[in-house]
Amino acid sequence: MDDSIAAAAASGVDFNIYKRVNIVFPDMNPSCGWAGISGIGCVTETTSAGTFNVSISALPWTKLTPAVVFHENGHELGLAHARLRTFGTDVLGPIGTTGTLTEYGDHYSDMGVADEGHYAAGHKAEVLGWLTSGITYQNVTASGTYTLVPYESNTAGPHALKIQRGTGNPGYYLWVEYRQPLLNYDSTLAYAAAPNGNVFSGALI
Repeated sequence: MDDSIAAAAASGVDFNIYKRVNIVFPDMNPSCGWAGISGIGCVTETTSAGTFNVSISALPWTKLTPAVVFHENGHELGLAHARLRTFGTDVLGPIGTTGTLTEYGDHYSDMGVADEGHYAAGHKAEVLGWLTSGITYQNVTASGTYTLVPYESNTAGPHALKIQRGTGNPGYYLWVEYRQPLLNYDSTLAYAAAPNGNVFSGALI
C-alpha cells in the first residue's frame, strides 16, 4: 500500500487533498478468503514520497463489485460492521443486555455482508455527520406522534428519529427511519421488489 501511494504521489497525486484511497490490484490467489480490506477512518502513512493522513482500501480485481466497494469505503469513512443483535424470543432486550451478535448480520446495510444497501441512519448522524439534529433527524424523549419523510426525498422534515430508551439512559437509543424505492439507487436494490419490499412498507428500526 505504501508503494502504491508513493507511486501515485510521484505521478502528481496530492494526498494532502485526496484522503480516500482505493488500491485495486490483480488477485493472484482467487481462493483468498476476503473480497476487500480496509482500515477504519484515516491513519498516518509514511512513504518514500512523504507522510500522509489517508484511509486505504485494498480491493482484489477478481472480487471487485459495487457492494464490496461500498462496504470497504464505508470503513474508510469511519464505519464499523453492521451487526445483527438478537435476544432469543424477545424482539428487544432490556437496557444493558448484550444479546447475541452476528457479525455482518444486517442484510439491509452496506456495512453488513457486502450487500448493496444503505448506511444506517444512526451511523450517518453520529459518525458521518450526514444528518443534522432538529433538521434531518429528530431526538425523541417523550411519547407522541411523529412524522417522517422518506429518506430519499428532498422534502423538508426529519428522515429519522433518535428515540431514547426510557428516561435517564443516555447512550441507549433506537433509530427509526422511513425509506422508499425512489430515484436511481434505491429502486434497484435487491430488496426493492417483492417479497422483500416490506423494507419500504413501514418503519425500519
